[in-house]
Amino acid sequence: MVKYCVSRPINGISLNGNEYLLDSKLMIRTFDTIDELRDYLSLFNMSYEEMMDSFIIEEIEV
Repeated sequence: MVKYCVSRPINGISLNGNEYLLDSKLMIRTFDTIDELRDYLSLFNMSYEEMMDSFIIEEIEV
């Protein structure tokens, strides 16, 4: 099953690795669909374009 997660380079520098959006249990927050992920991030008043510029959306196998 494929899920989606959100990350960004630590301090904006890709050599530092990525930091991930976490849930309340400090596990990587996953979303079933891209639309679910987009809806969640829109709660923070970000446009889709801002999301794509600021974050990396990754597919993960669970």
